[in-house]
Amino acid sequence: MPPRNAALDTLRGLAIVLMLVDHAAAYWFDVRIELTSVRLITRLSMPLFCLLLGYFLPSDRRFRVVRLLQILAAAVAVNLVYWPLNHQLEILASLLLAAVVGTAMGRAAPLMLASILFYRLDPVSRWFDYQPTLVFALVGQGAMLRRFGIGPAIASGLALLGITISGQWIRPTDTHRFVVWFSLPATILVDLGRRFSDFRVIGLDWLGRHPLSIYVAHFYIIAAIARALGGN
Repeated sequence: MPPRNAALDTLRGLAIVLMLVDHAAAYWFDVRIELTSVRLITRLSMPLFCLLLGYFLPSDRRFRVVRLLQILAAAVAVNLVYWPLNHQLEILASLLLAAVVGTAMGRAAPLMLASILFYRLDPVSRWFDYQPTLVFALVGQGAMLRRFGIGPAIASGLALLGITISGQWIRPTDTHRFVVWFSLPATILVDLGRRFSDFRVIGLDWLGRHPLSIYVAHFYIIAAIARALGGN
């Protein structure tokens, strides 16, 4: 097997830390997603996860069996906690769908970007924390970067940003627009990680090597502490 990319592991670790801060702020302190809150900056974690999934999707043949089963198991474990709290499926369910569709599409996976055009028409949006049309588009952005390079990926990232700013596809009051705002910075970070593969931040790179295990564990810890703080 080829050696791991330490820089991309570090980016996964960064995404995990941002996610931990975001969930702690939400469940422990009831912080809302606003321009003036810490949860604006933590929006970077979601596009990082999605882009990294899309980036590796067309190149990792093991993904078709091993990784899909791992994501499935993690999604089930997380939603045992998440669904009772929120009555929605957590993002791992959307990522699993995106992985299945992207694997089936193969080299055409960048076309998943077009799903953003159907964001407001998504018939299953109310069942998902991050609806599939949004997740598919960001996973497609990662596949775009992998197949065509940074130039076309910046162009598609700008298109995503323009679609969001226009307000025609994602309403100005929808907090998911902040996620799309960070898709272009996430694209640039993933490309830098590809170029400077030996860069690492000790600790973050370790987190990035065990993303699903940490992701599942943190939900149970977050929920237990939130329950204790709530006195229930």
